[in-house]
Amino acid sequence: MTTTATLDFNASADRLGHLGIEKHLASLPGVASATANPVGLSVSVTFDEARTSVEMLRRAIEDCGFHCTGEVLPKHICATPATPPTHTQGAHPAATRAAHAGHEAAGAGPVAKATARDEMAHEMGHGAGDMQSMVRDMRNRFWVALVFTIPIFVWSPMGGMFTPPAPPFGLRLDQWLFILATIAVIWPVWPFVVAAWRAL
Repeated sequence: MTTTATLDFNASADRLGHLGIEKHLASLPGVASATANPVGLSVSVTFDEARTSVEMLRRAIEDCGFHCTGEVLPKHICATPATPPTHTQGAHPAATRAAHAGHEAAGAGPVAKATARDEMAHEMGHGAGDMQSMVRDMRNRFWVALVFTIPIFVWSPMGGMFTPPAPPFGLRLDQWLFILATIAVIWPVWPFVVAAWRAL
């Protein structure tokens, strides 16, 4: 049965490293296609579950010199399995991470310390791959932008509909509008700015 899994990988100094991952994974038996996202630091792989597994794909990514924490799933827990994961039709295996020599003992429980993905702040503050947290974070950013956008319309009425009130704190009107506009623009787009910077 063919299925698609999305695995994450750490950034590399090589800007074209994701192309090597694509090529390596696509050459594996049972893999139909592999598409890497260098900005999201993930790779989507379509494969035959009868011929390969998520664990084998994860190891293949590590063979390319990247550290892979496992399959990207909402609220996934990276745990070290005692045995290789089994795959059943219609079920997605839990994301796993093999014990890393020098970092933790084999057979350890759920990973408590921060992973390399956490150190990169790839998820911009919401839980490790938790889709609900990411949605909540973006919704909160929208409300903050809206709160700072309303005063912009109050202090710069379109068509001179009314005389705007005096800016607070003794600021000039242009300074006050600059502060409001900066917060209204920078705060909601910050995750995208960081992702673009990391992609350079």
